[in-house]
Amino acid sequence: VQSMSHYVRVGNFEYVSQQITLGALHGNRFEIALRNIDVSSANGNGGDDDDAKQTATEIENMLQERVQILQNKGFVNYFGMQRFGNAKVGIGTHHVGRAIVQQQLGLACALLILPKRGESELIAAAKTQCMQTGNVGQYPGMLSSEKRCLSALVDNDGQNFLQALMRIPRNMRSMYCHSYQSSIWNRCVSHRVSTYGFEVVVGDVVYDAQTNANGDGDDDASSRYIYVTDDNIGRFCIEDVVLPLPSFAAKLPKHDSAAFMLKLLENDNVSLQSFAGLQQDFAIKGHNYRRIIARPKDVTARVRYYGNDDELLLDDTHFQSDTTASNVTSNVVEESKTSKIAWILSFALPKSCYATMCLRQLLFTPSDQLKRSNC
Repeated sequence: VQSMSHYVRVGNFEYVSQQITLGALHGNRFEIALRNIDVSSANGNGGDDDDAKQTATEIENMLQERVQILQNKGFVNYFGMQRFGNAKVGIGTHHVGRAIVQQQLGLACALLILPKRGESELIAAAKTQCMQTGNVGQYPGMLSSEKRCLSALVDNDGQNFLQALMRIPRNMRSMYCHSYQSSIWNRCVSHRVSTYGFEVVVGDVVYDAQTNANGDGDDDASSRYIYVTDDNIGRFCIEDVVLPLPSFAAKLPKHDSAAFMLKLLENDNVSLQSFAGLQQDFAIKGHNYRRIIARPKDVTARVRYYGNDDELLLDDTHFQSDTTASNVTSNVVEESKTSKIAWILSFALPKSCYATMCLRQLLFTPSDQLKRSNC
């Protein structure tokens, strides 16, 4: 923690009468600075002062236009890439999860503990040395789950792979199968959007807040997820549409996206029933649904000019003394003194939505491709 104190700060703690529990989160609020917005290349200008100011105005207008579209239309609610581990390594958490669902537990252990292409030289060397000597103490200490798994294999002479995986704490152990489910879901939501667009269609599964309205209030209750029919389609909008994560009690849509999901699983030599035996050991639910569209709330955006890449661009006054806070104000750079531009964004997302996917929509999707109706 001490080594990360320059990058991570926490604060605004207070005592409350009721402790927070798992599932109690309503959502998250983000404030993010996107640095080095390229003003000159955005409009093909050479970069003199007049052209730069003109282009900066255009960039600000473009930002506000994109923010308006994002706020009104939302974004495809993909699981973020951080859900799947370090992309540089090549073996993600979803690969481990797939092996577990396939009941190839030896492969799952191997994917966890063996050296991987793309790892840092320090980690790769430590792993290799550990494999050569058989000394678990030489395995990288920061890879605690992997080290626990390896230690269990050494203890039982490499004969009990399930026991080795069970040595990993349950919250971490469940992450692997959840990651595999998420990877399938991401591909299925791409299929749903590309096939049927951003309109509700007959056969979709939707979250119906009116169903069981006087019940226990459990949003995860399966009775709240119903099929869209010709009779009820007018009650719902695209933000009500959900897709299930693959599992043994999932209610699949009654259109081609269901066959698409089943085919993906078949290609991996698994089925929906493959998840049935994973409830206790890997915290797999019988059904779990996710909205295909998420919409940020309370979105604000502004352009910020700055001259130094080390400059603090966000308001840090919650965590600083009066002395250091005054330095933040003095670091503000006027437009005429700099060519560097940042976008400062603030928004709130429901729980389980990824800010990275929200920013992906903002940065990479042209506005002419976002022609879908409001909810």
